[in-house]
Amino acid sequence: MMPPMPIRITLSLVVLVAAITDLQSRRIPNWLTLPALPAGLIAQTVYGDGFWQSLLGALGGFAALFALFAVGAGGAGDVKLFTVVGAFVGIRNLAAVFVLVALIGGVAAVGIDCRSRALPKHQKKNHLIEAACGRGHWA
Repeated sequence: MMPPMPIRITLSLVVLVAAITDLQSRRIPNWLTLPALPAGLIAQTVYGDGFWQSLLGALGGFAALFALFAVGAGGAGDVKLFTVVGAFVGIRNLAAVFVLVALIGGVAAVGIDCRSRALPKHQKKNHLIEAACGRGHWA
């Protein structure tokens, strides 16, 4: 189910500002995410599925991205931002949003790597990971 218009507009603005600051400085600032979290909780309470759906979405968003952060596959700003996204979309929509964010993030990462000519270096790492998986080292 698509979130109501006020939630979509506010979340889009938060994510847009986060993307711009992340591309410019490789950081997602606290001045953006800290006020956005209660805004998401309030927006989902007023316009969406309610406070508990929003809170569970925020906790689910935190848990999903913290697991990736813990293994070095993301930054703390990503965790903060996806916590905010979870608060805005609620627990019901979180899995679909996670998949969409992963796909868009993957395409963006390849584009940035191609632009900076770092793709061959990352492809070599991928081959090493695939080889280790194939030998059963990561099973």
